[in-house]
Amino acid sequence: MKNEINLLPQKTRDDVKRERTTFYVDLVSAIVLIVVELSSFVLILLSQGLQKKVDAAKVSYQKNQVTINSFSKVNNLINNINYRYSNIVAIQKTFYNPIDVFHKLKLVTPSNISIYDINYDYNGNISYYAQAPDVLSVAKYMFIMTENNSQNKYFNNTQISSLSISSGSITFNVTTDYNGN
Repeated sequence: MKNEINLLPQKTRDDVKRERTTFYVDLVSAIVLIVVELSSFVLILLSQGLQKKVDAAKVSYQKNQVTINSFSKVNNLINNINYRYSNIVAIQKTFYNPIDVFHKLKLVTPSNISIYDINYDYNGNISYYAQAPDVLSVAKYMFIMTENNSQNKYFNNTQISSLSISSGSITFNVTTDYNGN
């Protein structure tokens, strides 16, 4: 196309080149501007999505904090129950259960001796009346209740404070201490 005839003056030819260059620069600028705008729009959408995730995470965190606080209250309640239970166990070790004490007293008492009018305090002091058919039964009972008897694991400091002999039976008042074994 070199055989073409150029009817345009030189100045105009430069203007056309400049306009063409300006057109390409404007086109490239427009494309770059569109790409930048689209990138900005995508970034805004991504940041909004991320913000929604952050807000959801904050709500989840607050729910977890409420749950942790409720578990903390339950944990404090359990610790309080354990503390009270340990106090009850300590009290039970200090104060003997009367049912256990009476059962142990019944175990060491021979069948021919009856016990009645039992007084018991939580320190382990017991006083009661007993009735035996004869003096020999009272002596055997006192031997059973002595600390020297290896079969007597439960009672010590046993004493007869009064003895009443009537026809056919002997009534005596006994005081003893339960040692908690």
